[in-house]
Amino acid sequence: MDHLRDYVYTGQPWLAADATLCPSQGMTDLDVVQTGARVLPDDRPLPEGLEVFLEAGAPLVYVGIGRMAATYSPKDIARVAIEASRAQGRRVLLARG
Repeated sequence: MDHLRDYVYTGQPWLAADATLCPSQGMTDLDVVQTGARVLPDDRPLPEGLEVFLEAGAPLVYVGIGRMAATYSPKDIARVAIEASRAQGRRVLLARG
């Protein structure tokens, strides 16, 4: 599909998000089609040491800052994400976007 936006602003919009993380049912009166997350293949190698970190322990929490860095302080977001993850006894992978 060339223009995903053409499917969003309609009477039956598409929601490209994981149903567990972003449930649409009961959240709106619209007839939403939930497609799941849009993930494109990425053949780039992982940064050095990341695969070792991923395999070295319990499942982790992934935090992606992405565009929030332009609006909020990335240092504050990182600190809160790390503190919250550690408070739950979890490891965290922080992507700065």
